[in-house]
Amino acid sequence: MLVMWIVTALPLAFLCVLLFILPGLSRRSQFFAVTVPPDFRETAEALRVIRKYRIQVAAHSALATAGFLLAVAWRAPAWLVLAFLWPPAGALLAVVLAHRQALRYAVPASGVHEASLQRRPASVPGSPYLWAGPFGILGVAGAWIGAHWNEIPARFPTHWGFDNHPNGWATRSVAGVYTPLAIEAAVCLMMLFLNWQIARNSRGSTAMRKLMGRALLVLAYLMAALFAWLSVALPLGHGAPGRINAGIIVAALAIIIGAVVVYGFRAKVDPEPGTGQASALQPVLGGGDNTADRNWIGGLFYFNPDDSALFVEKRIGIGFELNFGNPGAWVFLGFLVLIPVAAVVLTKL
Repeated sequence: MLVMWIVTALPLAFLCVLLFILPGLSRRSQFFAVTVPPDFRETAEALRVIRKYRIQVAAHSALATAGFLLAVAWRAPAWLVLAFLWPPAGALLAVVLAHRQALRYAVPASGVHEASLQRRPASVPGSPYLWAGPFGILGVAGAWIGAHWNEIPARFPTHWGFDNHPNGWATRSVAGVYTPLAIEAAVCLMMLFLNWQIARNSRGSTAMRKLMGRALLVLAYLMAALFAWLSVALPLGHGAPGRINAGIIVAALAIIIGAVVVYGFRAKVDPEPGTGQASALQPVLGGGDNTADRNWIGGLFYFNPDDSALFVEKRIGIGFELNFGNPGAWVFLGFLVLIPVAAVVLTKL
């Protein structure tokens, strides 16, 4: 029990620290998603805005920690959901408030417009053989299960509670055994599509595109290996999936997220030319990212129907943000919703 609580507490602590340093995960020319002079971050005004943001994040993190401790004392794991949702929700509000304060220091957009005439490679980062790897891992796991089908009991545990006792079960059926592999195959396809779209239909620096391409590839391998192991271990009763698998998942995700943050800092200092493949002319914003401040809602969401790019580099944080002015963004979100819905339907079959 204690081990499970500790394993659960580590991601919460990591999340709170990440939200605290979030203002640093932006370019010198951007301050809470507002285009500013590169040296603005050292001014008294900027430091005051950052201090207010961090005070709010610290307060929300303290409340989340208190909620976590109460959940431990009352042995109420269900309350952990609230403890994990509180810090990002509070940070979201803090970012919106800081964005409003930063707008008064924005650099006016220039009347000059530019468009990139250079064609960049539209291929997916990583060779096709590398991206075939996760699907190969899932295929091998599926074949192994099929070869040992008669060894699978009629009913086997698939989920464990904080007391390390099983509280979820599946049956020896195609849906009960192969659903995890089918879900992971869909997730890998989604990550492959995401990687492809970032490569050919995004606006941002080359360094950030390479970083996300590599991160998605590594994450695809990790998740494929994890789901392959679970799909074999759970039906055949191998290992101790409760604490061991939870520890493996937390450790692996911590390594990946930590690497993305470290290299994300480096990517944020990479030159940010107008490298999007959008057809619309974009205003030159004095060292900005060729997206107008007015198109960033609350500093977090990008909405520009005149920009054909499906993804744009985040102004706060690491990675890419959907252009919600592009209809394709809503189609993509629809697929994201369909995956968990399909998972629930398959488990009921």
